[in-house]
Amino acid sequence: MDRDEDEGERRGGEEEDDDDDDEGKRRRRDHHVLFFGRYPTPGKCKTRLATDLMRENCGDETVAAKLYELCTERVLNGFLRDIDERSEEERCDATIRLVFYVAHSADVGRVRTWLRESLEVHAKDEREEEEQQQQQQFVEVRAQDQKTNDLGLRMIRAINEECDAIEKKGPMRESHVIHVVGTDYPNACWKRLEENTNVRATARDNPICFGKAEDGGFWHVSTVGRLSEDFFGKEDEKLVRWSTNNTLEDAKNAAKKAGMNPRVEDVGNPLHDIDTLEDVRKWMRATTRNKSHMEDDFTQLARQVANSQ
Repeated sequence: MDRDEDEGERRGGEEEDDDDDDEGKRRRRDHHVLFFGRYPTPGKCKTRLATDLMRENCGDETVAAKLYELCTERVLNGFLRDIDERSEEERCDATIRLVFYVAHSADVGRVRTWLRESLEVHAKDEREEEEQQQQQQFVEVRAQDQKTNDLGLRMIRAINEECDAIEKKGPMRESHVIHVVGTDYPNACWKRLEENTNVRATARDNPICFGKAEDGGFWHVSTVGRLSEDFFGKEDEKLVRWSTNNTLEDAKNAAKKAGMNPRVEDVGNPLHDIDTLEDVRKWMRATTRNKSHMEDDFTQLARQVANSQ
């Protein structure tokens, strides 16, 4: 990837509206964070990691599923802590909605139970009263109609579904930012996501932003409006090679083809995922170098897996 090109993409527009520069005026954001995940069933999640573990005799499908379970809890709890620790001024500047998408409606109940038992605040039912919703941050669990296995199309439909929900309450504005975030990036957190998308020119000049992942993919995609269903390509003309080291570059090119000016963040410090045993080991090495890293159940199991020979 061309670093100079990415730096150009990070800058956004040079000119700003006078409204943005008026003293005393702050741009309010309404963030909609859509986590893509699944119930941690052995054999149905992190299958490449499970294959690696079994090949090296250091684990199996159950260990891979447990690692994903703990990673998801780490990510969601991290978001919830960051949001809860915001200052009063920061709370006034932004509203944040968290939704956990699962692929199958049959999984909604057990995912909700799992998150209710493991998160620091409850995973709530969509039907709970608005007054309760305002009292604490929560994670809504929602099933996505799984009519396709195409990851790009699933993300687009989730984004557009969220746009539908926004427009039921009023017109879609530039203040609404929709994020799709992976749950298998241990260091994904709200503070980092907010920094990546808190750019004044985002809506006008950079309507889409990607967070760079170490393996050539992206850990989040953030946008300020709807995307066409063929944004990442059509059934007979795929524009993005998913789960490869070309994923981010292909996604950028797809955005450019759609007439957008994509921005890429985390270029100098991309996030690691846990798709393979080597990914876990890379994350563990990077974590070991960071003396202020958070020690938790995920880190302990990741260390055990990474050190197995």
